[in-house]
Amino acid sequence: MLSRDEVRRVLRDMHGTQRLVTTLLYGSGLRLLEALALRVKDIAIERREIRVRRGKGGHDRVALLPDALRPDIVKQIRAVGRQHGEDVRRGAGYGTP
Repeated sequence: MLSRDEVRRVLRDMHGTQRLVTTLLYGSGLRLLEALALRVKDIAIERREIRVRRGKGGHDRVALLPDALRPDIVKQIRAVGRQHGEDVRRGAGYGTP
């Protein structure tokens, strides 16, 4: 097991999506596949909650969204929203941009 200082040093050298996912694993207690399967609708920023659907054992649960991750999560949600809008404009996906 890594110490807190070791975790900080590892995270300091990571960037982008990999850093966000790794920080979710460490800070929220999510398992890898749970973090990778997250959807925007699973995150309640105001309530600082992450809804984990069909986690280990097929059960749903709620995990804590650390305050330190909120800005990164908001940034990611905005980025995927822009990407979705562009995809819809090009005729891919569905929904309204």
